[in-house]
Amino acid sequence: MGADYLMNLFNDFSGDELLLNPYPAYSQLLESGGVLHDETNNRIYLGRYDDVRAVLGNATQFSSSNNGLNQTMLGSGGSSHSRLRSVLQPAFQPGVLARELTRLNELTDMHARNLSQMSEPCDFVDAFAARIPTMVLSWMFGDEKDRCNDYGNWSWALKKSPATEDDQGKQCVSQEYLPGSEQQHPVTREQLIDECKAYLDETFQNALESSTSGWVARILIDAYRDGRVVYQDLIETGLLLMVGAHETTTKSLTNAMVILAGRQDIWERVREDEDLVKPFIEEVFRFDPPVQRRPRLAVEDVRIGGLEITAGTHVVALIAAANRDPGVFEDADEFLLNRERNPHVSFGFGPHVCLGMQLARIEMISSINSLRRHIGSFRQVRKLTADDYRDVLSLRSPKQLWLELTHQD
Repeated sequence: MGADYLMNLFNDFSGDELLLNPYPAYSQLLESGGVLHDETNNRIYLGRYDDVRAVLGNATQFSSSNNGLNQTMLGSGGSSHSRLRSVLQPAFQPGVLARELTRLNELTDMHARNLSQMSEPCDFVDAFAARIPTMVLSWMFGDEKDRCNDYGNWSWALKKSPATEDDQGKQCVSQEYLPGSEQQHPVTREQLIDECKAYLDETFQNALESSTSGWVARILIDAYRDGRVVYQDLIETGLLLMVGAHETTTKSLTNAMVILAGRQDIWERVREDEDLVKPFIEEVFRFDPPVQRRPRLAVEDVRIGGLEITAGTHVVALIAAANRDPGVFEDADEFLLNRERNPHVSFGFGPHVCLGMQLARIEMISSINSLRRHIGSFRQVRKLTADDYRDVLSLRSPKQLWLELTHQD
């Protein structure tokens, strides 16, 4: 697997080989030094752990404004990023999450119980993985309705790169993002984003008039009232949450079940020992993270790990490759429940480190514990193909995962 071959894989990111299993390519990149320079497109791929951390931790010389979410906290930098982050950060403090998520275990237990009672194979994504974070997202906004299909459609549209769309720039999609959706008529990405913005506008208008809105909506409204943010900041932050709070947990839960389906010995150990739940979850994040890469733009000349990077170069920090760096992780390509040191970068690093990482961990812990209580065994009933991953590789997991389950006696 030479440099030209890797270049073609990484420049496409949608070929069957990379979609189904990108890790051999990451391994080859690391073995060859961890750096791939595409001079034609002025792009550099970085896979070494230290290099990835150096880029993500340096928001001054590496801008995140080329990631498609420029107006949100994820795409802003400097004082604008600090301002938005300081407003939202209190919403994800441990004490606040503990207070606001008192119903979480009840929610995960209910869906795990429903899973255990299914007599036919089911899609784990639809029946469980997508249901948990979408309900939590509803609580954030103060909406008690089950909006799993709406949130799924909106987050799909928001995360989809315009560069992958059709000639009209408005990719036509079905409203059937998740099985069970009632709407079958085709809609465009643009229409879905407009729907989401209208929903967020209505949500924040209601929050302005009521004291019973969700905890994140309240925090944002308070910041708007005292002048720390403008109204457009509320909408843009809501769009970011629609992707971040929905997709990462959905995909992490799905990836966890893919791993367990291939390693029933791990499931037996986790099911029998609650103390293994947290290390299991951290190893899932490391071994197959939902966020595979982060794009950055060098805004000035900089030296990273002996590599000279000139201003204007597009830098792709390959998070999933860094998590498999053998210089940092022993037996990096093995899933180890007893891994003593696990400093993965699946939530990023530096100024843009994921604000919701503790929320994701809490949701994962509650979900796995509920599955332990209600599911005895399971098996994957259909082999995954590249088409199952044909979505957005930077947010990686199968769109569907069909499982046959048995009840926990």
